[in-house]
Amino acid sequence: MGSIPWGVLIGRAVHGVDVRRFGSGNIGATNVLRVLGPVPAACVLVLDVLKGAGAAYLGARTVGAWGGAVAGLFSVVGHSFSVWLKFGGGKSVACGAGALFVLAPRVGLIGLALMALTVALTRYVSLGSIVAASVTPFVMLGLGESVPNIVFGAAAGGLIVLRHSSNIRRLLAGKEHRLGEKVSR
Repeated sequence: MGSIPWGVLIGRAVHGVDVRRFGSGNIGATNVLRVLGPVPAACVLVLDVLKGAGAAYLGARTVGAWGGAVAGLFSVVGHSFSVWLKFGGGKSVACGAGALFVLAPRVGLIGLALMALTVALTRYVSLGSIVAASVTPFVMLGLGESVPNIVFGAAAGGLIVLRHSSNIRRLLAGKEHRLGEKVSR
C-alpha cells in the first residue's frame, strides 16, 4: 500500500506532468501544491494519509498491536522507497500521519498541532514535518503509549527526519521554499 505513488499518478493522469521533475522533485502533497495547485495536492494528501491509515488498521485488526505498528511502518518505508519508482519516493509525512492517527490518535493530534503551529509561524512545511516527527516518540513515552506504538513512532519519525536531510541543508542555507511559493513547470 505504501508504495503507491499518488503524487506521480495524479500528476500524470490529471495534468500529464511528472511532479518529480519540478519544484523539490518530491512526490508528496507539498510539492504537488507548488507544481499543480490545491485540488491535486489535497487529493494526494488524502490518499497518502489513507494508505498509511489503511495499512495500520488492517495490521492491527488482523494481528494486533504489533501488526498495526509493523504494517504502518512498512507503509511508511514503502512510500519512501516505492517499488514503482525504482525505490525512490517521498518523505512519508502524510503516510506516517495516517498510520499514527490509527495507532495513537492523541499523539497524532499533538503532532498535527505542533506541525501546524510551526508552519503557521515559519511557512516551512518541512520544518513542521521535522518537528512533529522528532517529538512524536517522546510524546508517546510521556502519554504511556504501548511499546509497539513507541517503536513505530521512533522508527517512522527517524525515517521521516532522515528523508528531510536535503530540506535541513536548505533550511540552514536559507534556501528552503516556503508554503505558498509557486514553481514554474
